[in-house]
Amino acid sequence: MYISENIKFLRELTQSSQRTFDRMIFPFYSIDTQITYKLENGRYSNPLPFLINIANFFHISLDNLIYRPITEKDLNKVPQERNMNYFYPNFIMVKKDNKFTLKDIAEYTNISINTITNYSRKCINYTIRLENLNSISTFLDCSFDELLSPSSKKQY
Repeated sequence: MYISENIKFLRELTQSSQRTFDRMIFPFYSIDTQITYKLENGRYSNPLPFLINIANFFHISLDNLIYRPITEKDLNKVPQERNMNYFYPNFIMVKKDNKFTLKDIAEYTNISINTITNYSRKCINYTIRLENLNSISTFLDCSFDELLSPSSKKQY
């Protein structure tokens, strides 16, 4: 994963300190939370909500932000805004369209049946972990961006 390196690259590209980057990207958090420092140093157990904010702010693919070194050419390529809440209807649609059972998904992804059930029930307060999103996107053969964007009714 290239999370730390890519965040540092974007911060340096904007010529920002970690604190300034925090204020620019995460204005809704307390100034003293040191989000950028923690992301650059791998200190978050589930950085997904913060990564979505960064991807949306810079209009870059969430998949690219996580899995490959990004460059200036990657910026402003993804116009759609990603949001955690889009995951639930997309997950349900793909499950239904492909006739997957909750048990099938849980067994393949090694995610507990309880967690998969909560995803299918649209438990919005139930946090999606980065590693779970990765397992589900691999199983469904789709990108993070597709799972976290308004549905385009892609054929999986």
